[in-house]
Amino acid sequence: MKQKKPYWVERMKAARKAWAALRPGDRPAGRRPTAGGFSFSTKRRVAPGVRWEAYVQGNSFFWVEKDWEIRVRLYLYDREVAALESHAKGDDRSMMSCVSFDVLAAADFLEGRDRAWAPPEFSFDATDDVVFEQLTAYSHRIDLLWRFAGGNDLAAFRKLAVSVMRNTDSFGSFTTDVGMICAAWAYGEPELAARLLEAYEAQGEEKLRDRAYDVLPNLRANLYAEYGRLRGIIGLPPKA
Repeated sequence: MKQKKPYWVERMKAARKAWAALRPGDRPAGRRPTAGGFSFSTKRRVAPGVRWEAYVQGNSFFWVEKDWEIRVRLYLYDREVAALESHAKGDDRSMMSCVSFDVLAAADFLEGRDRAWAPPEFSFDATDDVVFEQLTAYSHRIDLLWRFAGGNDLAAFRKLAVSVMRNTDSFGSFTTDVGMICAAWAYGEPELAARLLEAYEAQGEEKLRDRAYDVLPNLRANLYAEYGRLRGIIGLPPKA
């Protein structure tokens, strides 16, 4: 039986309180209860114009064996990369992350485990202590990721971002986007930027073959203009 919004409000309050206790160095960055779950974010500044955010989401889905689950993703923001992305997209991207990934997938990958895409699940009557236990595990995984990167400074931020971009599927990132390409270039990885651009262009060509996108008559022109700007940024000739 599905729960109503007041149930999720209370779940969110308890989860946010627990998360704040687990991560005292992070700052609140937003919250939202819904009719079928909740989400909230916390953020941490790394350097001027550079930060990361943890996005905690509790949701009920019909495919969940129990009643609801919790997932956590990290989003990396860099003002310098956003400026490049804004130029490439021809639109303001200053509020967009350049890289995002699944915390559980990333931690499992770094520890040599195959990712089973199995976030913790709960019954509707699960106690706050049971949920707190899993939030604690997520917090420890975040700490593991930053230890792998070497701290929480700019060099560590860039190392983690590059690791994600080199292993998108393993980190639960999956989709290659313009922010990644610009980040790879900005972080001194031109070969990676070129490889990501190749993957991004392949995604675009697949989209153009999908008749569902025929309702967007300017899609091809817009994509090729975007490819041209990206290639100009990373010093490649125009797409043939």
